[in-house]
Amino acid sequence: MAEKIAIEYFTDPFCAWSFAAEGAMERFRDEWMGRSTMICRMLPILDRVTGLPGREARVRTADEMAEKWHEIGAVTGVSIDPGVWSEDPPQSTWPACIAVKAAERQGMSACAQFLKALRVNVMQRKRNGSKRNVLADVAGEAGLDTSRFLSDLASQRDQLEREVIEDKHAAEANCITSTPALLMTNAVGDKVLIVGVRDYLLYHQAAEALLSGQRAHESRSARAQSG
Repeated sequence: MAEKIAIEYFTDPFCAWSFAAEGAMERFRDEWMGRSTMICRMLPILDRVTGLPGREARVRTADEMAEKWHEIGAVTGVSIDPGVWSEDPPQSTWPACIAVKAAERQGMSACAQFLKALRVNVMQRKRNGSKRNVLADVAGEAGLDTSRFLSDLASQRDQLEREVIEDKHAAEANCITSTPALLMTNAVGDKVLIVGVRDYLLYHQAAEALLSGQRAHESRSARAQSG
């Protein structure tokens, strides 16, 4: 068997916890890109934003989101400006999740760069990342083919939305309810799930442990076959 693991990264472009974990996640992704298969899965944190107190799952007010971002910035030390929620509040995170799927059409590296640039625009520049013109600007900043990105976003929208729905189902199947979450699986089916803001070393050690477990399984299988 090939010595690779499958890595599924569950996130949302507007997840401030994921923004705080970006440095460790980027280092881990760069190191393991050639030693794994990587999938970026969207788990929308907001189905909609209302002017009323949110009691349903994934429904919040703009004020609640601003307060949460302020708290996360204070706890993690990451520079996060919640001003977008008072100046031009997004009505949902679904458009941004769909846009990430469109960016993914240009490769995993392009997808990662787009996601990173989108978060900077939303959480530090206070831009509404659900708007088409902002998404187009972000695609350009991230080095994507902007024309292709906008074409895919328009012509494949139904398919892109289905992919986000599939990602939500994958999260449910693995009991993942918050982001960021990293699900790693080796070739023999062993899994590790890491949720929240964590240090790079934890990601690295978990991946190495999965490969070690795979090697041990393959060694036992080889001995059994030879015997």
